[in-house]
Amino acid sequence: MDPVVDLNEYVQRLSEHSMLLRVENEVNPIYELAGLAVEAERRRERALIFSSVKGSSVPVASNLYSELDRVALAFGKTAPELPQYFLEAMRSPIKPTFVKGAEVQEVREDSLDSLPIPHHSPSDAGRYISGGILTALHQGRRAMQFARLQVKDSRKLVVRIDPGRTMRSFMRDTDVLDVAVAIGAPPSVEYAAAVRGLDYDKLALAGALQHKPVEVVKCLEVDCEVPARSQVVIEGMMEVKKLEQEGPFSEFTGYSSPSELMPVIECKKVTRRSDGIFRTIVGGSLEHVMLNNVAREANVYQLLKRAVPGVLDVHLPAFGCGFIAFLSVKADYVSEAKNALLIALSAHPVVKYAIVVDEDVNVRDERQVFWAVATRSGGDLDLVFAPRTYNHVMDPGSDNGFVHKLGIDATFPPEKRERYKRVKYE
Repeated sequence: MDPVVDLNEYVQRLSEHSMLLRVENEVNPIYELAGLAVEAERRRERALIFSSVKGSSVPVASNLYSELDRVALAFGKTAPELPQYFLEAMRSPIKPTFVKGAEVQEVREDSLDSLPIPHHSPSDAGRYISGGILTALHQGRRAMQFARLQVKDSRKLVVRIDPGRTMRSFMRDTDVLDVAVAIGAPPSVEYAAAVRGLDYDKLALAGALQHKPVEVVKCLEVDCEVPARSQVVIEGMMEVKKLEQEGPFSEFTGYSSPSELMPVIECKKVTRRSDGIFRTIVGGSLEHVMLNNVAREANVYQLLKRAVPGVLDVHLPAFGCGFIAFLSVKADYVSEAKNALLIALSAHPVVKYAIVVDEDVNVRDERQVFWAVATRSGGDLDLVFAPRTYNHVMDPGSDNGFVHKLGIDATFPPEKRERYKRVKYE
């Protein structure tokens, strides 16, 4: 099965595999839409298309990647194949190709008014574009990242730009920056946009992920380029030194982040497909975490495999906000289990807990992993500590981003493996 190349194709594939639910009743974008999406995710139900959203003719998609099997479906793979698939794509970038026109420019408007932008939670500061990919060009370089944008009025947004992002370096060089926000971009572009640390254009990674170049079109009124197969594009001008309060907003940890002064974007043009779908990601949802976790798994797996060849699989469960890693090793590598834990805890800054299990334990089933912890670990001899190590400034359990990281060895040494045989059933 080939990777999909746009959201419409992905929605069709979800439908064909009975992974999509279309909600036909009218829903209110203020609280109700997000509430239904969160409840569906808690029940591990299907991806959602809200066909009728109050105040807009544009449908809304949510929960597209809340489960790994949906992510795998987008790329024509199985869930265990995803880390290696992403690693291969990172090694084989495919440059984007330019097109002169695109369906995303069919409808042209001067404000945000027609868009069904939700207000997810009463704790959020207001309506937010949370599924948009912010992009800009500067001195021959492209910045492309997910960014949350708070709606201030029909033509004004305030955007959060975290420290350490390429966009921040652009902002240091200029007072005004042309930007664009692509909403409902192809799955490959969404997953490439979430990757950090690449030394080449993220659109080239997206091309590798979908096995063909990403089609790019020039914006109408700003000096930017956007994926031509997006659903909606907001063209604007970021006034770097014009700051307004942004937030609070529900973050990936499940807690609200505080309000801060952030740059203003003045909307110049909104374009969209005539049959377009608005994309939203509910803050603090599993989908929010999943967009980052797939590439993180690939990077952690790569580092582990180099140092401990007996590593079989790595999984960062979405419920752990990226802070937890499960890994498995072959039976003849259990002597190196603690080495693997140390590497896992340092392979990506956000990982603060790591658990290593034997090859008979499925790391993608948390019940099996914690059964192994309960029955195969025995106290401090099975623990590895990394004191006061940087994790993430948004981790509520940290001290300004610093934590004591912990690894748990839940593997059996050979003598115990012989003594304690796992029960099997016909």
